[in-house]
Amino acid sequence: RVAIMSEELARPNVLTVTVLNPSPTVGPSNALSVIVNSPMPVLSTISPASTSAELSSIAGSLSITVTGSSFIGGATVLLNNVEVPTQFLSPTLLTAIIPASLLQASGTFQVTVRNPEPSLGSSGPASFVVINPEPVLATIDPGSVQFDAFRTVPVSITLRGDNFAANAIFDFQAPCGSVFVVDRFNAQTAVVTTTYLCAGTYRVRVANPQPGGGISQTLSFT
Repeated sequence: RVAIMSEELARPNVLTVTVLNPSPTVGPSNALSVIVNSPMPVLSTISPASTSAELSSIAGSLSITVTGSSFIGGATVLLNNVEVPTQFLSPTLLTAIIPASLLQASGTFQVTVRNPEPSLGSSGPASFVVINPEPVLATIDPGSVQFDAFRTVPVSITLRGDNFAANAIFDFQAPCGSVFVVDRFNAQTAVVTTTYLCAGTYRVRVANPQPGGGISQTLSFT
């Protein structure tokens, strides 16, 4: 029977145990392992628990505060099982940085905490929600195009407004069969390209999906 020193139990580790008889001896025994596991962390709250989608190209990252218990040095915060930069402050407090790239579209992330390996497992999850703003469609340019039944070529119109989300849906309503392509350039500008098959009134609106989101006003051109 042996006592393991307390400093060997102060951090997660894999200890190797052998037995050595007194000299003269042929050598030590085979080795077995004693695993010192990290405790399973407990996640209580995250703050903030939601934020608006960052649609600007110069938007920055977001810092969140994570509270709970049984956090140890080297603990990491995960969003949908992907580690994000984490700072250990105390056994009950962490801060984590959510990269701007994860804030550009709406959605719900599952936040968990994991202590260094070997570990008894990750904490239970908490939800972090990225909320889409309501889109604004302000203008269509040009307001009319010329239809030529004998010379059908693709024509583009430019949509201008605000809060066009990265996962925005552009609803193009034509009076006749139409196939169209939309290129979103940024949160304020998108271009719809189609080959017009008939004269008439065409309508466009923008929808940002949930969470949050909404539908813009409908604008028309002829």
